[in-house]
Amino acid sequence: MADDYASLAARVRTRSQSSVLIQAAAESAATMREFIENRQSLEYAKHFPWANAHIARLALSNGSNLNRMDATPSDLIAFKNAYHALDPHDEPGDVWSMMTRMVHEQLPHQTNPAMEVGRSWLLYGEPLTGCQSYAWAEVFGMPLDRRMRGVMLLWGSVLAGSGRFHPDTIVDALANDPRVSPQLLSDVPTIVEDLTLTPAQFRATYYAAWEPRRTPALTDWNPLDRHPLVSLPDGTIVAPSVPHLLRTVQSESIYYRGIDHWGESFARDLGPRVEAVAGFDLELLDDANLIREISYRDGKATSKSVDWIVVFPECVLLIECKSARLTVKAIQDIEVEERELKRHVGKAATQLSRSAQAIAEGVPEFQEIPNDRPVYGLVVTAEHIPLANAGHGRFAFASDIPFEVLPLRELSDFCMADLDHPGEYIHTYFQSRDPLDPHFGQRLPPGTTRSVHRRLQAAWNKAMGKLGAD
Repeated sequence: MADDYASLAARVRTRSQSSVLIQAAAESAATMREFIENRQSLEYAKHFPWANAHIARLALSNGSNLNRMDATPSDLIAFKNAYHALDPHDEPGDVWSMMTRMVHEQLPHQTNPAMEVGRSWLLYGEPLTGCQSYAWAEVFGMPLDRRMRGVMLLWGSVLAGSGRFHPDTIVDALANDPRVSPQLLSDVPTIVEDLTLTPAQFRATYYAAWEPRRTPALTDWNPLDRHPLVSLPDGTIVAPSVPHLLRTVQSESIYYRGIDHWGESFARDLGPRVEAVAGFDLELLDDANLIREISYRDGKATSKSVDWIVVFPECVLLIECKSARLTVKAIQDIEVEERELKRHVGKAATQLSRSAQAIAEGVPEFQEIPNDRPVYGLVVTAEHIPLANAGHGRFAFASDIPFEVLPLRELSDFCMADLDHPGEYIHTYFQSRDPLDPHFGQRLPPGTTRSVHRRLQAAWNKAMGKLGAD
């Protein structure tokens, strides 16, 4: 694989750096517009837009404008086809590595932008009772909602401008939009500066992260995750992967900005917010009794149950929430991922087992919960964790009850489904679940509709205001 990746890097290097970035930006903007218009577009899937970020990284880390031919749209497609054929590890067909790569590269491109921004506002910006609030102006130079509005406005301009703009004219162009307030106009240059690198800065940032190794690898961190805009020598700014711009105001990016500023205390404080947002989802379920965490005596000690318990006529569902995410090293190294999953998911599995045991034994504090029906579990995470549901081998986790790991977005999707008896679906799912093919909430009866998630809709409205609200 290393030789194949080096070969791809050499092919990209035969074309001028700026032209590769311009082609990537134009194609990315076009396919993003197509995705918005038709979320199931085969053309969108065929061009696998997540490859744009990798091609741009190769051009920026290894490319040059000196004595190079300009790239054409056909060149870009050829580069992306070659990228798509790469196997991320030396052992072709390594299913674990392929799954990790797929989740981290592809799934973020297949989410609903409004839902993701709304959920991110709930996680990080919405004042929640009993939860820590954050002074995001310390990080962004402005409150989080203004940051979100500014990025969304910039994203729309980039989509309309074939993935590029000029910093000297973008504010004047936006000033003609009656929805855009003076405050928002003044925020845009600050946001552009924060999200932009020159090619030289990109190269320095990229290699500084991987010293002393200076050989690019497929699973390397991409500085576009933090700086999705690139300033070309002529002053034009391009977004080689337009979705990366929008993702700077979504959960994962905001999380790491918080970690960089506040340190590990930020990660610890986030746990109650994940629990609260999961509760907003669970409140949507019909035919259910929702119970918060229970404190109970366990011998001489005081223990706590899982975060949420949902009682249905057909079963009991235990839910443990975790704010932990995989590190970049875990995405690169399957052994590191195994250790991190055992630490995070293994602990949650133990908590599920203890609560299930307390219910079965009729512990007094759990008397409200019937012990005459099956008990199942969910471990809800802020972000998708690849392989957490593999269920065997190195990714098997001991638990007294069947359980599954899923991110908040999938919990939302399930809870929004218009099911008369969600407990019946849960019971049937776990009874027939294939551990090699977990799809909780994704095998609903044909024709199932979904209700509006009013908390997410309200969060989106709050973050966006009227777009130009101060």
